[in-house]
Amino acid sequence: MHSRFGSAAPITGDSMMSENAPPPHPVPFRSGLRVPVLTVLTETDVLGSRLGGYYEARVPDSKNLRVWEIAGAAHADNYLFGLGLRDSGSLSIEDLARGFTPTAVAAGGSLDKPVNTGLPHHYVVQAAIASLDRWLRTGMAPPHAPPLKVVAGAQPEYARDANGLVEGGVRTPWVDVPTVRLSGSGNSGGPLAMLAGVAEPFDAPTLDRLYPDGKPQFLRLFQHALDTSIQAGFILPADRAEILDVAAATYRNAQATTMPIAASTSAQHYTTAATPIGELLDNDAAKTILTKYVPNLVNSPQISQARGMTLKALQAYSPNLTDATLAAIDTELATLPQH
Repeated sequence: MHSRFGSAAPITGDSMMSENAPPPHPVPFRSGLRVPVLTVLTETDVLGSRLGGYYEARVPDSKNLRVWEIAGAAHADNYLFGLGLRDSGSLSIEDLARGFTPTAVAAGGSLDKPVNTGLPHHYVVQAAIASLDRWLRTGMAPPHAPPLKVVAGAQPEYARDANGLVEGGVRTPWVDVPTVRLSGSGNSGGPLAMLAGVAEPFDAPTLDRLYPDGKPQFLRLFQHALDTSIQAGFILPADRAEILDVAAATYRNAQATTMPIAASTSAQHYTTAATPIGELLDNDAAKTILTKYVPNLVNSPQISQARGMTLKALQAYSPNLTDATLAAIDTELATLPQH
């Protein structure tokens, strides 16, 4: 089970994020699970979203339950918004490094802060899938993981280290030997912000303080932390070389790439690949075109969650958005006045 929150989906069929959804009510895993269940959670899922966090529904691991709460991970991130749509397993290290570099651009729109890179999330999920498969095939259960450390109170909050990173949980080199402050919450500027987390690169003085001997020291410490994560069972050995290469390629190159992409001052046509869905829906003529080709999408109560995405990005999650449909929409969008 991937990225659940604390409550269950309303039986009314309403979205958990809709105004009609009931207040969050903790729904823990039942005792005596009959089949193996491995749940992978991000900081956003445990604490930090208005949907009600898993923190309130926590139960201990059992014979058929393992819960991995990933430090430094967000419910949505760079990998989900873009890189994952291209990652066939054959991308170059340069392409991977570029895709994991902090950016405030998310699904065709821009948020106020750089979005979580997705590095801990992606690689831990890779290990989780393999671990669950082994559990089902051989009976060898995944390792237990400590929970993310939460300071209890009227408003529970995470315990953080001196670098602003959450303590506890599944540990990876990106939080134990960091160059970026990764978090599952704290963004703003659009409907996806509550899920996108943040990735704020450390400035040069901070990197100099953490790694006074520079890149060689960083890579040496990073490799040790990575091997510790692999030995613990939270990262696959097969991903080791790729992770080290990406770490080497991204050290100290993030600071200049974290600002939102500025909007072009020249007039442009609406397109399914570049124009956010929200912008299309806010234009009456463009909305009419969308209604003609994808009426169920336009009228969906969940469409507000996708306003920052483009139709092309949404295609990965909607089988009805075929290439032919997008091409037809683009043809008609091209007849509208430039904006």
